[in-house]
Amino acid sequence: MSSIPSLAVLLVAALVDADPVAGRTGQCTYVARPSKANSSLELESHGVCCIYSADGAPRFEKRMLSAIQRNPEGLGAVFVNGDGWYYVDRKGGAAKVLAWDNGPDEFAGGVVRSAHDGKIGYLDRTLRFVIPPAYDFAWPFENGRAMVCVGCAIGRPDEDGHTLVDGGLWGYIDRKGKEVIPVRYSQSELKSLTAHQN
Repeated sequence: MSSIPSLAVLLVAALVDADPVAGRTGQCTYVARPSKANSSLELESHGVCCIYSADGAPRFEKRMLSAIQRNPEGLGAVFVNGDGWYYVDRKGGAAKVLAWDNGPDEFAGGVVRSAHDGKIGYLDRTLRFVIPPAYDFAWPFENGRAMVCVGCAIGRPDEDGHTLVDGGLWGYIDRKGKEVIPVRYSQSELKSLTAHQN
């Protein structure tokens, strides 16, 4: 028997070494659409519902796409165990969003926060970035603007499980991503400045 591995084994090994996530399946939790068999609108585990592709993105099964409860825009929220919250459209397009109060971040001002390559930006309801991921932390939009920071760091959770964000430079952006208050203030300076504006 030859000690030289077959070409098929080498190809599989190269693919596994290139991307250890590819081929992994994800266990999912979501609210299923009401039916005769299921009248509950509760968040429940539904087992395996996705497989990760070579680019590291989950590809959701058709059965889940037809079973998930959707909002009026056609988006469903699904939690992939060990990965996080996603919004998924009817065709299986998906975008990972930040977690907020034990669920997915909600749309505010028509956008939702999403992280990419360690930075936070904002997606529209088509799950495309309309404000590129350029911030180390960002709050949801409120009254047409959002507070963002560069150079800040997420601290340790407090006794209630809330995590503080410290340091860095802070400011406000509008829905087009334009700085309406420049990102150049400490968090306390920004709070003082905006308190005088209200």
